Amino acid sequence: MKNLSFLLATILIAFASIASAQQWQTISSGTSEGLNKIAFFSSTSGFVVGNDGTLLRTNDGGATWQQMQNTADSQNIDFYDVISPASGVIIASGEVHWNQPGIAISRDGGETWQTPQMPANVRSGISSVTFITPSVGFATAGSYVLNTIDGGLTWSATEIAKPYFLNHIAFTDAQHGIVCGGMHDMTGFTMHTNDGGATWTNDNDNYIEPVFTAQSTDATHTWRVGGDPEFGGYISHTNDGGVSWSHLVLPDAAPGVTDVFFSDSLHGVAVSGIHVLATNDAGETWSQTQLTQSGNPLYSMTVDQSGAFWVVGWNGAILKTSSNPSAVASPSATLSSFALQQNFPNPVSQATQISFTTPSQSNVSLNIYSVDGKEVKTLIESATMDAGTHSIGWDATGNDGARLTNGTYLYKLTAGELTMMKRLTIVK
Repeated sequence: MKNLSFLLATILIAFASIASAQQWQTISSGTSEGLNKIAFFSSTSGFVVGNDGTLLRTNDGGATWQQMQNTADSQNIDFYDVISPASGVIIASGEVHWNQPGIAISRDGGETWQTPQMPANVRSGISSVTFITPSVGFATAGSYVLNTIDGGLTWSATEIAKPYFLNHIAFTDAQHGIVCGGMHDMTGFTMHTNDGGATWTNDNDNYIEPVFTAQSTDATHTWRVGGDPEFGGYISHTNDGGVSWSHLVLPDAAPGVTDVFFSDSLHGVAVSGIHVLATNDAGETWSQTQLTQSGNPLYSMTVDQSGAFWVVGWNGAILKTSSNPSAVASPSATLSSFALQQNFPNPVSQATQISFTTPSQSNVSLNIYSVDGKEVKTLIESATMDAGTHSIGWDATGNDGARLTNGTYLYKLTAGELTMMKRLTIVK
């Protein structure tokens, strides 16, 4: 495992007007339900799915949206994802009330729907679905990966992530795929398969907050995003198939970064709360544009065949811009050399060193926590420190002077408004 480079960017919030330089346009959805996913399957045809059985279809490139009539069963599904594995076939997936997996399938472009039986041992909603052929597909539900070989009529389930939740699954080809997930305040992770989903391998770079989604441009290059309201958001990137990751933390990007799309190695767009973030320099700097009012977060985005960008979210929100936001990004966020290194040695048997870098003179705190969030050791408490790289030793004892018990701990660095957290392990 290579040493990871941890980078932190602080967003200098400059709220743009809704009618921003990128000319975002609000499209009427005809609903006040939360909208969770948007996808276009041709130059004219697309779907939006959302809560309480919401299935919206457009046949005019998104100019207008029509609520589709669905079955009584699918009306009880909060839909989180929608795809089209074959012409005329639409598969929407989500959560039946009371934490049950739910899928609705249409084979006539959305006119009629059926809901296949799902595995009885899976007790979570389906967060993501993807197909690698018209017949072979995968989905994530709780700690399970689901698989179908008959176009979604029947599904099997394999548990790979207990006790954590899987949020997203995607394949770059028939053999190479990625799943991501985690649990708030505990872990965020990605796993890869190189054998078409038969086996999954953890990337060994678990983060402190869950990963919501990931985009792989090929078998080696992947962007992933996540976070939570307390921690903020983060964007990670690997160029070696998940062996190592660089992390860009966006502390003001609450409630986390929920979607990401890179059109090439330089130009990317991400969704975070009421904002859209954009970069034109491979994530070194990000611009930020406010699209909705506070309390109405955005969830996901897509790019249609004309190159227009679409985002959807709470309260029936659908917004569109005809230009790529990353092409006109004028960074309001600048990369700062804020870094927290992995302690060395790790695991800790007797003593360890923790090194970190601050971008400017700031008030610094460094603390050790148990995995349940209890502070067990204060290493630095509100000390004014100059810009530069610093290092502190620790002998694995708590505030009471006694050696801590073996296990996993968290260490958290705070410098002004910036925060970074990592894990360490104590052994005999």
